[in-house]
Amino acid sequence: MWGGSMKRLTFFRWSGQGRWGRQGLNLGAVLIGMVWTLSVTVAIAMAVGLWVIFSSGESFYLSGIISAVTLLSTAIGGGISGRLAGNLGWMHGILVGIIYSILLLILAVLASPQALAFMPVAVKVFFLLLSGTLGGVLGVNIPGHRRIYRRLPY
Repeated sequence: MWGGSMKRLTFFRWSGQGRWGRQGLNLGAVLIGMVWTLSVTVAIAMAVGLWVIFSSGESFYLSGIISAVTLLSTAIGGGISGRLAGNLGWMHGILVGIIYSILLLILAVLASPQALAFMPVAVKVFFLLLSGTLGGVLGVNIPGHRRIYRRLPY
C-alpha cells in the first residue's frame, strides 16, 4: 500500500559516517528561507490589503486568510531552505518555522500584549513549525538542480 509511494521520499540524509561535517546545518539556506517567508507574507498581505480597501465585500473572515498566508509562507520558506541545503530538510524547515514564530510573537506582543493567550499561541506555533517542517522535507525531495542561487564571493 505505502511501499511504492514512500519509497523515494527522503526525510533526512546522513552525511558521512555518523557526523554532520560540511553537510550539516546550512545557516545561509535558513536565512534565504526566512527572506522568502517574509517576502511571501508581505506580498500576500499587500494584495489582501488592497482587496479589502477596494472591494465592497465584508472582511470578517480575514483572520482565516491571515492564518493561511502565514502557513503558506512558512511552507514556502521551509521548502526553499530545504532545497538549498540539499539535506536535513526537516531541520532547515523547522528552523524557518521557529524564527518566523518568534518574529510573529514579538509583533503580537508589541501590538497588543493582552492578545496572547497560551493555548491559541501554542496551537499556531505548532502549525507553523509543522508547515515549515513539511516544506523543508518537500524542498529536499524536489528533483532537479540543487544550486538555485550563485554563491557570493564572501
